[in-house]
Amino acid sequence: SERLPCISRTGKYLAAGRVDRIVSLIDPDRGVVLKDLHGHTESVTACCFSPGNEVLATSSRDATIRIWPIESQKRAKGKLNCAVLQHNNAQVLSIVFSGNGHLLASGSEDTSVCLWDTEALLSGRELLGATRPVRISR
Repeated sequence: SERLPCISRTGKYLAAGRVDRIVSLIDPDRGVVLKDLHGHTESVTACCFSPGNEVLATSSRDATIRIWPIESQKRAKGKLNCAVLQHNNAQVLSIVFSGNGHLLASGSEDTSVCLWDTEALLSGRELLGATRPVRISR
């Protein structure tokens, strides 16, 4: 299946979001899958790590963003817990963390951009005015 990869800023982790709804967390030095993250109900569209590598964000065509606390649960057996953010019932196409990791911006097929407070996990301000689906890049 197609993979949409991202690598943590320190190179400690690689994440590969897949069209089969699974995100694989990989140790790139050893080339082994550390965990398969399950939860999205449609294909994964993007993934990104927070600046400190402690959090992985994933987005999906299921109109959700999932926030996975990688560092705090890395030794946990079984399924990782995650926070789920609902993005206006539109497919989320792109996500990116702010430089300090406190905000996450998401762009969606319905042309909206949302800012999320990742520390409080509260929906932020919706920015209006785009006329086409939004993709965010660094």
